[in-house]
Amino acid sequence: MRQGIARLGVLTLALVGAGAARACAPTPEAAVRQFVAALNALDEAGLIACLAEDVTLFNPDIPEAPSQHRLNGRSAVEASFHTVIGAATAGGQRRLPDVRPQNLDVRVFGSAALVTFEFPRAGTSFGRRSFVLAKRGRDWRIIHLHSSNAEG
Repeated sequence: MRQGIARLGVLTLALVGAGAARACAPTPEAAVRQFVAALNALDEAGLIACLAEDVTLFNPDIPEAPSQHRLNGRSAVEASFHTVIGAATAGGQRRLPDVRPQNLDVRVFGSAALVTFEFPRAGTSFGRRSFVLAKRGRDWRIIHLHSSNAEG
């Protein structure tokens, strides 16, 4: 089942256009997995494909993040991802992230959903991510993303 969802995300990315016109995913889990796959590939268009126009973002405490304050709206969030991807590809290098969700939890509340997971980082550090999604038409769109990292 999960392999089918991953294929759906890849197929969706391959078949649709850029920006707000791109389709996202038919389930909250598939939308988050599509987002994570795009992040790991440094695919900026793929990252923003599932964002709602009114999305908000809290970046993790990393040097590449342009702000630790809440970012409001698609253009501000897109600009943040553009900066982070630019830092990951600076100097002709491609320092790919390695986000592999663990302890994935999906909770659907009608036309809203909360998806959370953790993932290992270097040393004893781990990342924590929380996505709030809303059903918009046939797709699920990310309306909030909260990112944090912790030691432990």
